[in-house]
Order: sequence, then C-alpha cells, then structure tokens
Amino acid sequence: MGYGLPDYIGTDHAAAAQKEMEAAADQAAKAVHGDVETHQKAWAAKDGAEREQLTATAVAWAARSLGHRVNCPSCGSNALVVGEAVGAAKRTLDGDEITETQEHLPHWFQCIACNLKITGLSRLAAIGLGDRYTKTQTFEAAEYYATDNSYADYEDDNNEPF
Repeated sequence: MGYGLPDYIGTDHAAAAQKEMEAAADQAAKAVHGDVETHQKAWAAKDGAEREQLTATAVAWAARSLGHRVNCPSCGSNALVVGEAVGAAKRTLDGDEITETQEHLPHWFQCIACNLKITGLSRLAAIGLGDRYTKTQTFEAAEYYATDNSYADYEDDNNEPF
C-alpha cells in the first residue's frame, strides 16, 4: 500500500520505535552484563552498615522529579533512568489542576549506592531497563499559564471594609 511506520504512528513515535529496534539488535551491548556483575561483587564485599548507609543515600537522591526511579540491577537500591521525550505531551485539565504526561525513551542510568552508570538505549535494553516510561507533572492552572514572576506585580487585595 506504500505506507510506512510514520504514517501509522507519527514521525516522533516512529523514530523512537526505530531506536528501540536498533537497540534490541545490538549484540555488543550485552557486554553490559559484565559491568553489572562487577558492581554486584563490589557491593557484596561491602559490610552491612555501609550498604545500609549507601541505600539510604540512594533513596534520598533518586527523586522522581529528576528522572524515572528504578531498582538497580546490581545492588537493588533506588536508582534513576533519564531519557528523551517521545512525541508531544498530553495535557488534561481537572478543575484548577493541569496534568501533563509524556512518554520518554531512556538513554542514561545511574545508581549512587554502587556507582553503576550505564549510557545508551541498547545497553539499558540488554539489562531490562530500556522500556519507555511516562513522566507525569501536575501544575496549578495559574502556575502553568502565568509568565515568570507575574505574581510579583500583584498587590494584596485590600478592598475589605475596615
């Protein structure tokens, strides 16, 4: 029929799908399993108190606002995956609240507990961290549509009787 993938799912999603297919076919990326095993051995060599302290630090560091929180394949601590946006953001309005959701394709991983860092979709896909994730943000309508510092120009509403 002469149609391509972009005709069915749009150019943004087609480009992301192409990256995912290339990542799945990348055999060299499977070498990342060696990196994970090396960090697992180093993690197991640490004493219990040090592991507890590092795990607690990772919980505080891996805030959802910075990326997508996942469990580290090496030590099991909280870690972050960060990616690039796929397609346009979808916004919904519920009263005075605007919720914005957008799919992301991961390209970077970091765990500060065991210091494991992985870059590249193909390497992330090889260890099970290459799936798309959805980032959700919630705003008040006034905050979303207001220009920067627009509230600084407003004075208090002082029209109440004395």
